[in-house]
Amino acid sequence: GHPESGGESLRMWATFFPHAHVYGIDIEEKRLPAVHRVTVLQGDQGDRDYLRGLATQYGPFDLVVDDGSHLGRHQHASFEALFPTLPAGALYVIEDLETSYWPKWEGGPIGTPGTGVALVKSLVDSIHLGPQAVAAVHVYPELVVIEKAEAPRQGKPEL
Repeated sequence: GHPESGGESLRMWATFFPHAHVYGIDIEEKRLPAVHRVTVLQGDQGDRDYLRGLATQYGPFDLVVDDGSHLGRHQHASFEALFPTLPAGALYVIEDLETSYWPKWEGGPIGTPGTGVALVKSLVDSIHLGPQAVAAVHVYPELVVIEKAEAPRQGKPEL
């Protein structure tokens, strides 16, 4: 909640990628110390139109890291708005997927629809059944990395 708090991960990403410009989005106002190549914008992760507008204004992005609210509905909204705007070979990362199982974050038992994990499972299916612009889904504890395909592929034909 405090406008001067946070921003550590943005500074970390700017250090990790020394030639990149890093954009962060927070629903709350942030007045962080000026850091070269880091821009903090105020907006709602669940607002698809806002996110598509950011992609138009500042993109194309080569990497998106969703470390937002951790609510499944926001993870879905962000992915649906931003992934289509990414260029081929770009990466889309969703952090803190363990919240998909926590009721406090609108999660639930295995198979709960609308969670971040449900999104990931649907992407795995789409790779095989397509058509989809996902080249690969790399799943790690609490984290997924989704690779954008070079070109949308046709899925398995109907039998």
